[in-house]
Amino acid sequence: QGPQGDTGAQGPQGIQGPQGDTGAQGPQGIQGPPGDVPNGGGLDVIWAEESGGLNVGTGSGFQFSFGNGATSQSGVVVGYESVATKLSFSSRTAATGTVELYVNGVATGRTISVTSTTSSIVPITPFTLNETDRITFRTIADNGSARGSQIVIGLVIQTDGVTGATGPAGDPATDDQDLSLSGNILSLTGDPTPTPAIDLTPYLDNTDDQTASEVDSDNPVDVDGDGTTEGTVEDVIQDIAPITSKAARIFYPPSIAIDASTISANTAAPGDESINLYQQYIDQYTLANAATSASSTSAPGAIPTYLANELYYYVTFYDPTVFANVEIDDNGVMTYDIIGTPPDFNTLINVVFVVR
Repeated sequence: QGPQGDTGAQGPQGIQGPQGDTGAQGPQGIQGPPGDVPNGGGLDVIWAEESGGLNVGTGSGFQFSFGNGATSQSGVVVGYESVATKLSFSSRTAATGTVELYVNGVATGRTISVTSTTSSIVPITPFTLNETDRITFRTIADNGSARGSQIVIGLVIQTDGVTGATGPAGDPATDDQDLSLSGNILSLTGDPTPTPAIDLTPYLDNTDDQTASEVDSDNPVDVDGDGTTEGTVEDVIQDIAPITSKAARIFYPPSIAIDASTISANTAAPGDESINLYQQYIDQYTLANAATSASSTSAPGAIPTYLANELYYYVTFYDPTVFANVEIDDNGVMTYDIIGTPPDFNTLINVVFVVR
């Protein structure tokens, strides 16, 4: 036999074969979350009975009958979309046990448990029921010494009720009207007996043209202590302005020590000695030296201060037997000469700061 030849080209695709048999149905999916509980008015009760007592051994627990006395595992068809919301229990004698709601032969996890009682009703997690669902009940726990007798199990279901037919349309000749607003003119359209349009302009006062003397105080007070209460905003401004424009702007800087124990080398003007009073004020008000300052527990870390160019500086008095050639500039730096030492090691120089 000779050598094998090359592989030939692929032939055309054959015709499609017959469809295969339908595969087996897959398992049922998990149940979705419960829907909203209807609140439109429909309310019903499905019930089943057992002439004896609770017994998990009777029909594997499917011991309840729907009407003719026969036990039923298939149950009864709901008949309309609804939501199960409660389970009820009734027994002629006291019973102990648990009954579960089944839908289409599948446990729902919605149960009612009783202990030595003849009646009970409990809310359950809402369970949505479709129109063709089958309802039944199953005893899943009992007590041989307290089974009860003539048991009735009930299921409360809620619906939105039946939607009624649409009512007839209203008479367009009597009540088909609309409000219309054009600019500031309000009118009613479609009115068989038209009323005059309403001009809203007089009501559109969008300004607040008031002077301070026209605005009353809610609680008039005497702001300046002259015995007369100030009744308007203007009264308050006029009486408090002289106070705030003067007293509130003036303050004394913190006390400092100036060494006057040595006479200046040159007592002729200008002064040879200097001290930055503004910096002394900042150092003390910002508590710069923790070893010589303190504050209360709830106080902020520093006292509010002004910038150097936000203040005026004044020396209102100094002892002329000790100081001479005293001057202070716009930055709060004071220059001076010591011309004599105080005999009792104590003298005065008074400085005032004024907010610009």
